[in-house]
Amino acid sequence: MIDEMILGLVNKDALEEDNTQLINRCLFNGTIFMDMPVAFTELSDKKIKERYTVDPRPRIVYSDESGKINFTFNMLNEKIPDLQLYVFKIRESIKMVYPNTLFYEEDFFADPYNVSIQYFDFRSSSLEGPIYNVMYLVQLTDKTLLGAFNCPFEVYINWKPVVKRVIKSIRI
Repeated sequence: MIDEMILGLVNKDALEEDNTQLINRCLFNGTIFMDMPVAFTELSDKKIKERYTVDPRPRIVYSDESGKINFTFNMLNEKIPDLQLYVFKIRESIKMVYPNTLFYEEDFFADPYNVSIQYFDFRSSSLEGPIYNVMYLVQLTDKTLLGAFNCPFEVYINWKPVVKRVIKSIRI
């Protein structure tokens, strides 16, 4: 596929360079703290319902001015004991429903504060064209944060390092 060739040609160091300014945000009534791009604003419940017409909708959405680049968040009311297995099941479900989805990277890390995070990225299709997506799960004491990011595929190279910084900034 052309996307795979493009990814193979991209200089890995270029993915790590990014100058996007981030600001610390508080989510879910002080349960989660994380850095988000300064220019992103939280959408109102009304805007979320307009943009995400099917349930389950994200509970919190931060979006750029264009509305084409988004971070979304939901809190699952259970602690997922095996994040890697859960991510595998999510990926398999996506493959079943959207067989043309192209998956890229999957990773797991625990930071110095023992926040366990499992994430993966993929390219999907939409009416507007290809979309770059990142999904991640974060273990909390008795719940699990499900986060996602999406942007038009043609700008993913600019956003991938930003998304990694955002995910790695998560604090409980």
